[in-house]
Formats: sequence, structure tokens, C-alpha cells
Amino acid sequence: MEETTKNLTMDKKLDLVLTELADVKAPVVKLEAFAEERSRDTKPVLGQIHADIANTRIEMRERFEKVDERFRELEKPIALVREDARMAHRTTKLIFDEMVRARVEWDDTQRDVQKLKGWVEKLEAA
Repeated sequence: MEETTKNLTMDKKLDLVLTELADVKAPVVKLEAFAEERSRDTKPVLGQIHADIANTRIEMRERFEKVDERFRELEKPIALVREDARMAHRTTKLIFDEMVRARVEWDDTQRDVQKLKGWVEKLEAA
């Protein structure tokens, strides 16, 4: 550009700059008009999107509150079931321990019966 403007007067140089500026300004003006038009088209859509998001938040909050309420309703029955399970476990353990004790006593009794039979046989043989 320096070579092409070297021999030009200051007025000619200014005219050249203004011409090139006008050439740049036209597409910018078109772009601004397009952006404004698109903005008018998208504003209602964006407004609807914001409203939908707000409504969704409200619905989700209501659903979460219902879920929380349901969990609160279930807390007591769950606690009762847990306590019942603990008691059943304790009872089962007691029954098992009693069965083991009874088995040991049964085995001891069987041994004692065998000893008695042996003594009776010795007495009868004598």
C-alpha cells in the first residue's frame, strides 16, 4: 500500500482510506441488521426456554419434596423392620445355641445310657 500511496496527495490518501472504510462498513451494517433480525426471532424462543427451565425447576422441587416426604414416612417402618430383624437374629442365635446345648446333653445322655447298660450287663452276668 505504501508504494501505491507514495505519490498521492494527503487528500487523495484520505479519499482512499474513506473509500476502503466504506467498503468495510457495508458488510458490517448488513451483519448488524442480520444480528438484530435474528435477535428479534430468538428473543421469544429464549423467553420460552427460560420459562420452561423455571417451570421444570418448580416441578423438580415439588417432586423432590414429595420424595423427601415419602422417605420420612418410611423411616419409622424401616426402623421397626430393622429392630425386628435384630430381634429375629438374636432369637435365632438363642435357638441355635439351645439346640447345640441340647445336642451335647443328648450325646452325654446316650453315653450315660451306654454305661448303665454295661453295668446292668455286668450285674446280670455276676
